[in-house]
Amino acid sequence: MRPEGEKPFIIKNEYRSGDRQVHWYEGEDSSAIVAQIHLQLMLGLKPIVVSDSKRFIKKLERALNEIAAQMYTGKKKKDNLENYELPEDNTPESEDDRKLRIWTIHSENSGSEENIIFIREINTAIKSVDALLTTPSLGTGVDISTYHFDVIFGVFHAVSQSATECAQQLWRYRPNVPMHVWVAPRPPFGYAETNPRYIKEKILQKNEMTAFLIRIDKETGKRGAEKDWALDTFCQIEAQRNWSINNLRADLRSLLVEMGNTIVAAGDNTDEAARHLMKAAGNAIDAEHYRNVANAKDIDRKTYDARQHQDYLKPEEALECEKFRIRDTYGMTVTPELVEKDDGGRLIKKIVALEAILAAPGEVITDENGREFVTPPDVVVERDKGERDRLSICTDWGNHSTSWLMRHRLGLRAVLTDLMDGLEIKGDEATIEALSDFSKRNATHIKGILNLTIPLDESPVWILSQYLSQFALSMNSRRPVEDGKRVRYYRLNAEGVAFARQVLGYRQRQREERERRRQEERESQAAYAARMQAMYGVNAPSNPPANIIGDNNCGGMDGQVNPCDYWWRQVKYYATLAMERVAHGVESVKQFLSTLTSDERWGVMMAIDEQAPVMFEQLVAQSPDWVTWLG
Repeated sequence: MRPEGEKPFIIKNEYRSGDRQVHWYEGEDSSAIVAQIHLQLMLGLKPIVVSDSKRFIKKLERALNEIAAQMYTGKKKKDNLENYELPEDNTPESEDDRKLRIWTIHSENSGSEENIIFIREINTAIKSVDALLTTPSLGTGVDISTYHFDVIFGVFHAVSQSATECAQQLWRYRPNVPMHVWVAPRPPFGYAETNPRYIKEKILQKNEMTAFLIRIDKETGKRGAEKDWALDTFCQIEAQRNWSINNLRADLRSLLVEMGNTIVAAGDNTDEAARHLMKAAGNAIDAEHYRNVANAKDIDRKTYDARQHQDYLKPEEALECEKFRIRDTYGMTVTPELVEKDDGGRLIKKIVALEAILAAPGEVITDENGREFVTPPDVVVERDKGERDRLSICTDWGNHSTSWLMRHRLGLRAVLTDLMDGLEIKGDEATIEALSDFSKRNATHIKGILNLTIPLDESPVWILSQYLSQFALSMNSRRPVEDGKRVRYYRLNAEGVAFARQVLGYRQRQREERERRRQEERESQAAYAARMQAMYGVNAPSNPPANIIGDNNCGGMDGQVNPCDYWWRQVKYYATLAMERVAHGVESVKQFLSTLTSDERWGVMMAIDEQAPVMFEQLVAQSPDWVTWLG
């Protein structure tokens, strides 16, 4: 965009707000710094805590509130008050005064009206709180310049933020106060790739293989992305972020030193009491969430779909949507146990993968090098094609076909079919050993495609169990005595198999029902087209977009929303508005229809004909040229 030869004028901001004392914690977990947060509150100081983990902030909030409640209860039960100084005013404290005033900001509540107001007037609002706990949801541009908090705590788990982003969180609070920082020694989910070339190659190779398997043009599958400067930039930024996250403890420490801060070693100790307290808080949060979802009010799909487009949902609305998603996904009554098993939508992804590998594979095709490949089942092909249709601008698609091909080559379909029929194995069967050998030979590819690490020294049964875990299946074992020796036999957990079969059956019935509705819709459209041709000598309007089947886990089942159904629901809504205008005359109807597309205008007329045939005849009689102005 810049004229050729013109040199850019670049201003580099090298300002460093240093001169702070940073207490650096080297422990394996965050228990020591959590204990320090509790201590500072007990001493009457006001902390601000920043973290890259919403779950940590929620657990800390609950733990602090429970400790405050226990401290008050313990104080109330004391019989000997000689060591306590009574205030001059003997008026009992209100319950609100006794509570620790903690304010939290994270992704679940950052859009609420009270938090929007709090953030807008944050320098004034903080004066009414004892502790502020925030995640990155307290976004860029927020500046807390008023002195109120006495100490800053930073707890980072090396999941999503680089060192510079962590530093930005720490410096949201401008006054120079002591700082305590703990960083996880390593990423909890493994190290990420730091070479931008490998990141790019992995994306393009998987896209190309998927495009080949689902029988679309290979170049279309790649989208010419190898020449796309945006993809190159993305890969370089991603590689830099991955390197920083992989080495976050060292990277953040060096950045703080470079900024001119003083690092004070706080040791590598852990605090068992704080660890148990945070674990108990996490369990309590989970149990409460499971109960609240199960007890939430039932809603219909229309309400659910409408809420998906809202920027913020109230807590009760979010629970209602979660309950609908789970009920629609599994076709079962929503109980706390089912909510826990669903694991935030992770379970259905595993069952979808199981459904894919159990389905009959497609035909054998050959690439330009003469290599033969088995095409995936239609259900997998439709998911990949759907993603490419919906997210055509992206490059990092799910590539479900590539994952399916890797599992097919491992021989998992035959193994799973036998195991789900109740077969027991010992681990020395030819199929199991072949699966293990193939896994060890192709460990690098399996890691890249299925995200599984295959150690070379593990047994065939252990390797099989890792694949089964990706299908939400597990194995039980027994050790009978044979020839004077105990022999271990393995078989699939019967409850897990029964649950999976029930969900797979429900999904199959849902697909058949959708196909039946689509067939009825096609027949209805064909009948209407024939009627229009016979009555008025005009062709019916063109059809709305073809159905797309995908899996984004936001609408139950496959998370799929049929564009044809959505288009028709919208047209019926327009028809309702048009019929309300009939009483005001034909011109009012024309004025409304002029705001719609040609297809929508024809659809509205078809809907009026179906819903109110008499009104349709009156409207046509009053406007003989209606075919012309429909377009």
